[in-house]
Amino acid sequence: MPGTPEPVVGSAVVILGLAVAAGTLVAVVPLVVGRRPSPRRYAAVGGGVYALVVGGLWAVPRIGVAGLGCSLPGDAGTCGPFALIGVLVLAGQGAVALYTHSEYGYVVPLGATASVTLVLAWSFLRIGGESDPMTLYALFFGPAAVGVTCVLGVCEGIVRRRRGTAVTAS
Repeated sequence: MPGTPEPVVGSAVVILGLAVAAGTLVAVVPLVVGRRPSPRRYAAVGGGVYALVVGGLWAVPRIGVAGLGCSLPGDAGTCGPFALIGVLVLAGQGAVALYTHSEYGYVVPLGATASVTLVLAWSFLRIGGESDPMTLYALFFGPAAVGVTCVLGVCEGIVRRRRGTAVTAS
């Protein structure tokens, strides 16, 4: 069907398996690595690594494939700025989750980032279609996802604070 993205590898089931694996990895690695003494540096480096890996999931399938809305390297002038914005937003998504986990021990932002990663891997590993998923992420869904991740972190902080300061009857 015209305008329907096709899986890069195998079938839709394989793409779904890869997307679930990527999301799970994003959630589990910070829990295994644990909290770091320098949360800002951990968040900056980890957010950058996250952005490069997830951005690579978008870029690699598009290298040398003609006829896409954003084929690389041919359309780099057109889609390059959107890709750069997308990578910066991805870095912010990863950094928020890693900082809140490292500084405060929050896990809900990690779960939100894992969910975003699952959806992005599913979208990025399918080529064709009528629109470029990185452009949509960079301009619309990415900033919203980062905002929701921040709000969820604040909500977890409120719940933890209330639970920690609650007076119990003896």
